[in-house]
Amino acid sequence: MNWASCVGCTDDIFAFRLIIQQFERYNLPLILMFLDFIAAFDSVTRQKLWKILENDGMPLKFVELMKAYYDASVSRVRIYGEETEEFLVEFGVKQGCVLSPTLFNYCIDWVLENALSSYPGAQVGQNLSLTDLDYAGDVGLLSDPVEAQNMLDSVVAWADLIGLKVSTEKTKFMAINHDTGPFPLTINQVQLEKVNRTSSGSQDIHALDFSPCSGSELYIDSIHSMNQTKDQHIDLYFSTQKKHISFKLDTGADANILPLKEYERCCPRPTLNKTNSILTRYTNGKLNVYGVCEAEIQYKDRPGQKHKFFVVDTQKVPIISRQTSVDLGLVKFIFDVQTMQPCPDRIKIMIDQYADVFEGIGQLPGVCKLTLKEGAVPTVQPPKRVPFALEKRLKAELDRLEQMKIIEKVTKPTDWVNSVVIVEKANGNLRICLDPVDLNKNLKRPHYPIPTFESITQRCAGAKIFSKLDATSGFWSMMLDDESSDLTTFNTIYGRYKFKRYPFGLNSAQDDFQRKMEEAFENLNLGLIVDDIVICGADDSEHDERLKAALERAREKNVKFNQEKCVFGAESIPYFGHLLTSEGIKPDPEKTRAITEMPPPENSEQLQKTSRHA
Repeated sequence: MNWASCVGCTDDIFAFRLIIQQFERYNLPLILMFLDFIAAFDSVTRQKLWKILENDGMPLKFVELMKAYYDASVSRVRIYGEETEEFLVEFGVKQGCVLSPTLFNYCIDWVLENALSSYPGAQVGQNLSLTDLDYAGDVGLLSDPVEAQNMLDSVVAWADLIGLKVSTEKTKFMAINHDTGPFPLTINQVQLEKVNRTSSGSQDIHALDFSPCSGSELYIDSIHSMNQTKDQHIDLYFSTQKKHISFKLDTGADANILPLKEYERCCPRPTLNKTNSILTRYTNGKLNVYGVCEAEIQYKDRPGQKHKFFVVDTQKVPIISRQTSVDLGLVKFIFDVQTMQPCPDRIKIMIDQYADVFEGIGQLPGVCKLTLKEGAVPTVQPPKRVPFALEKRLKAELDRLEQMKIIEKVTKPTDWVNSVVIVEKANGNLRICLDPVDLNKNLKRPHYPIPTFESITQRCAGAKIFSKLDATSGFWSMMLDDESSDLTTFNTIYGRYKFKRYPFGLNSAQDDFQRKMEEAFENLNLGLIVDDIVICGADDSEHDERLKAALERAREKNVKFNQEKCVFGAESIPYFGHLLTSEGIKPDPEKTRAITEMPPPENSEQLQKTSRHA
């Protein structure tokens, strides 16, 4: 089970806030679904619960003890001081019993593990995707708009198997950077309520957003509270005012903000220059920008630095931007560090022999066809506005993709024109993602089955040596026919383009890719889930034979792998949040680090928090 002690509902809420911040910052679509179960503790089918415990490895004697404790249990109801006759309680876990939360968590974990095993969820980090955040019966699902309804249907179906019913009245959903239009999420054909971002108490969400205009195009785009405690601010020596000012560090902001009242206290006042930029609140209310000034700020005994500040009419605290925070040494950006196991020499020789398999982007045999539903009505989306600072980089990325023959320029009329989402990657490059909201609603999905994690691990029974292959830009390995390519036409400020290869974002992409990869690697001893291939063997000889066969087949079918993400000849490999090892399946230490490295409580308050969350 994947339960984290000392992690509670408030931690999940904080995690949701950070995720929303990240997706809004990069203009990525995200659907959040907040599930509520009807009479959750009272509805669980006990026979299914006992089976879940047995399958999870619970010793039979403990299962029998709990059966004896729960089976044939009776209750009475007291009404105006008088008790009713006894009646048999056949369902649910006993509320108030110390065992009940643990037993219920077993049920919820079983539902989510089975329901979400084939869904990628939301990409929340460089190498991390997340499908759900949950605490007892409170479940939050994360998905891209394409898979949201399917993910929700899967959870509802698996929950129904153990007697849990999802409330259509209390279950809500939130759409980030995505207009659900007339097709909201449903449960059993009942439309769910769509909720918007809210504030709690005196907290402001996205207190300031920088709106692009004819001048500079900067953004102040973060989640934070203006009434935070002192330790969430930092005192900087503001030279022109000759005193310390409490600034808020906002790593989501691209500009420094100085309230007018602070500027007027400066003596002497720095020169205020005019600016064409416009600052707006998250609610689109405009702020009065008086201009831009330059001032020297200093942290402790470090050398002072000159930075520009936007002077605005606001009662909020001064803000230090992301770049200024870095320049002053106040924050550092730490990226994921992976410790790779050394590759054995014998496998290095094999990799050299198949060096071509690790170069470029592949092309699987044949072409794929997108099929529209009957009565599909084409839509044309206008080009999305792009910040001026990104325009040249966008054109360079379009030219690069065109040169690679991933996309091509479109000049003829097309019925379908989609929009795109531009994402800035950690290395500064741009990623162009198709946003086919209307097209996806009108596509027939092939619904090809995706293997479960359990089906892959069964192949690894008795294995001692493991390798993992990661397909390079997997979906781009599939060519589209001409008619399907026209359907992927998208609009930019530089004109229309279309994908010649399968773009990311189509709801049929995962199904088609799984099918074509299984066709390419059929009859080989390996496990395959979308773009991840697992190869294992009982010894070096068996493993190497299977690895060579896979590389030979990849060369034959023109499949390419990303060598930086591959692992070769290791005693263990990370796979879907677990470690596949010679000793069986283990939790991935990278996923449990926050728990194992948590310091012991040092005072009564920390101890109480530990007790509440245990």
